[in-house]
Amino acid sequence: MAASKAQKEQAARLLATGKTEGEAAEAVGVSRSSIQGWKRKKDFQSLISSHRITSHVAKAEVSADIADSQRIILEQLIALREDELAINKDARSLYEKLLEKTRALIDLHEAEDYSPRQVVSLLSSTVELMKFRLMLSDRAVGIEALVDAYR
Repeated sequence: MAASKAQKEQAARLLATGKTEGEAAEAVGVSRSSIQGWKRKKDFQSLISSHRITSHVAKAEVSADIADSQRIILEQLIALREDELAINKDARSLYEKLLEKTRALIDLHEAEDYSPRQVVSLLSSTVELMKFRLMLSDRAVGIEALVDAYR
């Protein structure tokens, strides 16, 4: 029984992608010797070459899409890093102002003017703001590591 055009087409595609003669023969339902015979003919060799080119073009398109996606991700990470740095700068400014106000308040009053709750509240606010700054700093370092990984 003669092989169909579809069988030859599929066999050429399989051979172009690196499959062996035996694998291609099994996949299309012909003997290995049929594949070998087809490979001796110029038209089948051209068909294999055509599929190789198509495969390379498809791989190049996928690579270009991946590169575009990586570029977009990198741009987004850089923008996120800049936002995180700005937020961290603002948080530092807030922390320094709170610390300054706490010191000024302590300097203006005597120790007995404060209830223990006020002291704890001021210190607690300062500590929470410091924790927030540390968390922002950790995020900025993580984002920087991602930016470096994408470059």
